[in-house]
Amino acid sequence: MLQFNLPFEILFYFQTVIVLGVIVLLIVTLTNLRYLRRLHSYTYPKEWPHFSVLVPARNEEGNIGDCVAGLLAQDYPTFQLIVLDDNSTDRTWEILKQFANKDQRLRLIKGKPLPSDWLGKHWACHQLAEEADGELLLFVDADTVHGPDMLRCTAAAMSGEQAALISALPRQHVVTWSEMLSIPAFYLGMLCGVPMRLTRLQRNPLLFNCLGQFLVFRRAAYYASGGYAAVRQNIVDDLAIGRRGLAIVMALILWSISNYRFHFPMYLILIYPLSAIFMTVVAFASMVLTIQGKALWKGRTMPKTVKL
Repeated sequence: MLQFNLPFEILFYFQTVIVLGVIVLLIVTLTNLRYLRRLHSYTYPKEWPHFSVLVPARNEEGNIGDCVAGLLAQDYPTFQLIVLDDNSTDRTWEILKQFANKDQRLRLIKGKPLPSDWLGKHWACHQLAEEADGELLLFVDADTVHGPDMLRCTAAAMSGEQAALISALPRQHVVTWSEMLSIPAFYLGMLCGVPMRLTRLQRNPLLFNCLGQFLVFRRAAYYASGGYAAVRQNIVDDLAIGRRGLAIVMALILWSISNYRFHFPMYLILIYPLSAIFMTVVAFASMVLTIQGKALWKGRTMPKTVKL
C-alpha cells in the first residue's frame, strides 16, 4: 500500500482553499436563485411580436407528437411553427405529416444533406432560421413539451428584460439512471458555476450561460452574431475532518438547492458523488472520442476537427 504524508501546512491550506471555494459557490448559487425569474413572472407587453418557433427533429418519433401538439395549442395571436425533419430514419416525418394535414399553421421542411464541416443540430437550426420570418426566433428541441401560455410568457420576458437573447431552464423529467446521474449535475453546474447577474454587465463569453433546449433571439441580434453559421463546429448548442465535513455538507446544500429549484427528486442528493464521477467519465470519454473522430450524435459521426 502506498502512503503519502504531506506536511500539515500543505494540508491546512489545501483544505482551506476547498472550503472557501465551496463557500463562494454557495454565495453564487444563492445570488443566482434570487436573480433567476420564472417566465410567467413578467408583465405582458402592450404589443405581441411575431414569433417563429423553430424545431429541429431527428429520430424523435417518441417525442415529436407531444412537442408539436403543445406548440400548436399556444394562446398567442401571431406565430409560425416550422419543423425540420433532419433525415430521420424512424416515423418522425410520418407523424409530422399527420399534424400538418390537420393544421395549416405547421410548416414542414426536409433537411438538406449535412455538410462535412457542420454539426448536425447546428445545420438544422441554420436551415430553420433561413426559413423564418418572425421578429423573435425561438429554437426548441423536439423532446420538449410546452404549456399554452409559453409564447406569451416568453414575449413578456424578452420585453421585460430588453434582451437580445433569452434562454430558459426547462423542468426536466429524469427517468433512467444515466439521466439521474447527469442532468441534475449539469443544472447544478449552471446554477453555481456562473454569476448570472454578471452576464448582463459585460460581454465575456466565459460568463455566458444558456441551454440549447430553449433559445429565443431577436432576429437582428441573431444575424448580427453570425447565427449558427458562426458556431457550426462548436460543441456547447461544463483534510482535517472538520473541513472535510464542512465541504461535504456545503456540497449537499448546493445539490439540494439545485434539485429543489429545478424539480429533481430530492433523493438524488444521496448519489451526488456518483454523479460527479459519472459526469467526469462521460466528459473524458467524449473528449477522447471527439479527438479520434469517433464521437456519434443521433447516429452521425461528429467532425474530428471540432473546435472546443
